[in-house]
Amino acid sequence: MKINCNYLLVATTGLCLALVLSACSDKIDSEHYRKWVQDYENGLHAKRVYGGYTFDIQYMPEDYLRLQRNESNTTPSSVKKRTRDNSLQYYKLTISSENKDKELISSAVNNVKEKQRRLYYFSYSFQNDIYLEVNKTKVPCVLYHFEKASGLMPGRTFLLGFEEEITPGKDAVVVIESSVFGSLPIKIRISKDNIPTLQL
Repeated sequence: MKINCNYLLVATTGLCLALVLSACSDKIDSEHYRKWVQDYENGLHAKRVYGGYTFDIQYMPEDYLRLQRNESNTTPSSVKKRTRDNSLQYYKLTISSENKDKELISSAVNNVKEKQRRLYYFSYSFQNDIYLEVNKTKVPCVLYHFEKASGLMPGRTFLLGFEEEITPGKDAVVVIESSVFGSLPIKIRISKDNIPTLQL
């Protein structure tokens, strides 16, 4: 059998080029993209336990929000409208009490009046006690949504929107300064380094 060496050389070169291009591409499909974003090892999802509470923060890139929006109706309309102009960056904060018998609103309250005050605080005022710290600059929370309680979730969830930083950095620190959780600020670092691109 006679083999055309020129054809073999072209085929081999093409295969090598395809492998190189594949290795250089950081685009991944929707399932793997979602898993990558949610994985605590990759920096966009972080958790901290402090003062009897667990704080779980998820940075939500534009592509991730688009996937969530297409697959469910849980994203508030205010977030849906604002994601188009890319003027905000979004985070999902879930806070749960270590006391599994009580959810966030009922934890550490003694009567109905205190519970009502706590519900009002988390519905409206808590937004003022949250900000991003990027390159020593405080970025206030400008969009805030307190999700309704769900029997399936152990904690309460807040969707947060912050203006894009004037001097963006690869790291951002979510800071919570609330007397509900103690006198010291709670700081949770998020790393936005090497975020893959969603394959459309």
